[in-house]
Amino acid sequence: MASIEGALFAICYRYIVRLDLDNEMLKTGALGAFIIIRTLPLISVPSSCSSIPLQCEYFYVIDPATIPQIALHLLESAALFSSAY
Repeated sequence: MASIEGALFAICYRYIVRLDLDNEMLKTGALGAFIIIRTLPLISVPSSCSSIPLQCEYFYVIDPATIPQIALHLLESAALFSSAY
């Protein structure tokens, strides 16, 4: 699955920056957008939360136990997409 995501990123990234190759902000923004979009669906919501409507026993949605999971997926996505950067 990561190879398909990487190929899709490479195609989209090429079209995003093709006219403005010197714009570092555009390159970094595109990279960050793909990292966030890939990371968010991979995060598991704790069983104490209901998804529709989003209600948790915590005041905040991010459970402290999911922070390592979020960090792992962010690093994994950054490694995948920054190789094409």
